[in-house]
Amino acid sequence: MVQFANPAAEHLFGRSANDLVGMPLGIPLIAGEATEISISRPGTSQIEAELCAIETMWKRHPALLVNVRDISQRKLAEERLRHAQKMEAIGRLTAGLSHDFNNLLMIILGNLGVIEQESAALDVTPRLRNAILHGREGAQRAAVLTRQLLDFARPKPLADHNIEINEILSKMTLTLKSIVGENVKLTSKLCDRQLIVKADLAEFESTVLNLALNAKDAMPRGGQLDFKTKAIHNDGRHLPLPTGGYAEICVSDDGIGMSKETAARAFEPFFTTKEMGQGTGLGLSQVFGFVRQSGGHAVIESTPGQGTSVFLYLPLCIANQDLSA
Repeated sequence: MVQFANPAAEHLFGRSANDLVGMPLGIPLIAGEATEISISRPGTSQIEAELCAIETMWKRHPALLVNVRDISQRKLAEERLRHAQKMEAIGRLTAGLSHDFNNLLMIILGNLGVIEQESAALDVTPRLRNAILHGREGAQRAAVLTRQLLDFARPKPLADHNIEINEILSKMTLTLKSIVGENVKLTSKLCDRQLIVKADLAEFESTVLNLALNAKDAMPRGGQLDFKTKAIHNDGRHLPLPTGGYAEICVSDDGIGMSKETAARAFEPFFTTKEMGQGTGLGLSQVFGFVRQSGGHAVIESTPGQGTSVFLYLPLCIANQDLSA
């Protein structure tokens, strides 16, 4: 049972000292050991906290002095690091499978080509001719998917140039509006300072289009699509990236949203929530692959029924990293 609470404890628990005193903690504490708990504060989101207790005396009775520390940011950074490591493992596995599958497809396509040439000189039935044609088309589509997987798992060299994020997004406005349609209101809130990064221009534009198309699909009845940019400084705790300046590009929609479990898998290749035939599941994996190869990171935040925000972080060029301006 709590006997005393200081102002720091009031802030962490979101309750006054008078409310905290007399409350049972409800968890066993062992002196010298750390315990992690989740704290639900009134009217705010849940935070993660670490409790460390030491033996002491309080009003001449044995007691435990408990130090409570907010570790929400550390837990978030650890989770993002685990996700990045999982995606790295998926990439290595995908590279091996795609390479072997691509070799098999080349054999299939080669033999189908021979059959197609031989059948041209023979009086084959239309049904057989169509079967050969459809088999070749199917194998070609599979080859395209395999190349996309290889681009995700073993990225091709990018044509890196210094590009200015805000300028590119401004130039893409008309294209984006035509893609999302009249039912989606598109707005851009671009920061005042230049955001110069080293990246492949074509791949960056493809990434933006991919995100816009995903947002459109998440808003079948229309809605709001926002593009926002700003410069941030990563101190090494919030993102699994080296310390330094980064351009943050946020693409937000107010569509159907995703559950926490779905959002955690959204960057995985072939994972899709769309119906059969409506998507390959490679769009967001290609986004992740481009950002990772450019030295950055990608994060998804989503709530069912409220929408989704995708955050892209690309390292600012050295001459552009002074965030004091």
